[in-house]
Amino acid sequence: MMKSPFAKIKLVVFDVGKTLFDKSSQKEVAPETICALNSLRKQGIKIGVCTMRTFNHIEEILPLKFDFFILNNGAYVMCDGKTILDERIDISVKDKDFLTCDSHEALYSTELAYKLAQKYGFISDRMGVLEKPNNIVIRTDSTWRKLCLSLWYKTYSWKDTKIVSLQKKGTSRIKGIRLILNRYGIKENEFLYFGDGPNDLDVFKKFKYTIAMGNCYPKLLKYAYSQTKECKDNGVSQFLKNNLLLNLNCNGNDK
Repeated sequence: MMKSPFAKIKLVVFDVGKTLFDKSSQKEVAPETICALNSLRKQGIKIGVCTMRTFNHIEEILPLKFDFFILNNGAYVMCDGKTILDERIDISVKDKDFLTCDSHEALYSTELAYKLAQKYGFISDRMGVLEKPNNIVIRTDSTWRKLCLSLWYKTYSWKDTKIVSLQKKGTSRIKGIRLILNRYGIKENEFLYFGDGPNDLDVFKKFKYTIAMGNCYPKLLKYAYSQTKECKDNGVSQFLKNNLLLNLNCNGNDK
């Protein structure tokens, strides 16, 4: 019998939006997903999230205990309750309408910034500006300007919405993941990553065991090890059940 390529998996990383939860089609995280993630932890497999989102939003939608958090696209990292990375930047962009984000909240500078955040699916908690945020989220229509910003910041962009997230140079989802792996003494071929969007692309290019969600950003498929169903069709729990949790039996009430 051929040995499963996932037999040595010791840690699983999940993007959040449209991976664990899709607000466009779900009112809450599917019970099957919660059951599967809880089952991973019971087997001794470390689990955590890698996301643009904040602690506050994760706690609202995911009634789960995670071992680690890679937030703000890798600018903030927490492992076993201890902050191991918290990289801040100065507010130096000239825009009036933007979000400033840290590990716990996202503040919008103006009412227009709030409306733009709502339109493009970004979290926004209240009006204000963080003095030293982990991220600044702005809208730019200029390729030239985006290039200039990338010289000063690490950038993540969403082409369809012309949104750019700025953070400190040298920070990234990849760095955040490696910090977690080093913390636990886990090798790069001993973890699994689930993602769906453009800001997952660097991770898919760098690591072997990456799983693309159904209806994902198309470029991920070139680098993905495998693909599962869409979030609304319980893609994460189905993949885990078929590959890591062969005896999984979720009755929908395991929270």
